[in-house]
Formats: sequence, C-alpha cells, structure tokens
Amino acid sequence: MYNKQMLITLIAGLGLWGCETSSSLLGQGHGNAVRQSLAVQIINPDPQVDPAMADMSAERVELAHKRYREGKVIEPKTLKLRKSGSSGKSN
Repeated sequence: MYNKQMLITLIAGLGLWGCETSSSLLGQGHGNAVRQSLAVQIINPDPQVDPAMADMSAERVELAHKRYREGKVIEPKTLKLRKSGSSGKSN
C-alpha cells in the first residue's frame, strides 16, 4: 500500500515536472504588459490634491447629487466661440 502511494506520487511529480516551462524560452519582456496594466489600475496612495478641488463644499455636492437623482440637473452654459484667424483659403 505504501509503495503504491509512493509510486503514484512519483509519477504525478514527474508528470508535473514535464509541464514546467523554461524561462529561456520566453522573452525578457514576458509579463511586462500584465505588470503595466496592474500598475495603471492601482490607486495612488499619496495623491497630489488640487487646491481648487479641496475648497469644494460638501453641501453643494450633496445638492448636486440630489438634483441628479431627481432628474433636475442644471445644464452648463454653452460657450460661444468666436471665429479667429483665416480659413486657409486665398482669394
């Protein structure tokens, strides 16, 4: 019984050893895309706060959120751009 378990363990170990991939078969940059994607998705633990955002009033944010939920959003004013420069056409 003990020898049978040892034999099964040995065969399973040899089978797994055959599945091992050598790092020499892979390029030096293998896995860089995954590591880059992880780095981009990790939140900055020490963010630089914009002073304009730090002055935001919690009451105003709450009112804006309430208006959003009720569908009464105040539309932003559209900017009218004036035409400047030439169109590139020569007469």
